Amino acid sequence: MIEKFKTLFFVKSSLISLYLALTIPLPLISIEKFKILSIFIFVLGLFLIINITSDYVETCNNKISYKTSFISKYFGKKIGRYFGKILC
Repeated sequence: MIEKFKTLFFVKSSLISLYLALTIPLPLISIEKFKILSIFIFVLGLFLIINITSDYVETCNNKISYKTSFISKYFGKKIGRYFGKILC
């Protein structure tokens, strides 16, 4: 029997609300020249937060698998290489 354990709703909602609380004022206080750019970056960041928090664990009798998105895999490899260089 396969079971899925998704990221808890409270974890997702707290990450998204924290992101919104910290970044909503930025497009509002930016100068006119950068408004469109700041709104674009705001939406892109929101997409990344939602995408990264969509990871889940899948279990069955024989194995445990961690399913993640391409973006999470990419950033995870980059961060792992970066910290690996620092620690070694």
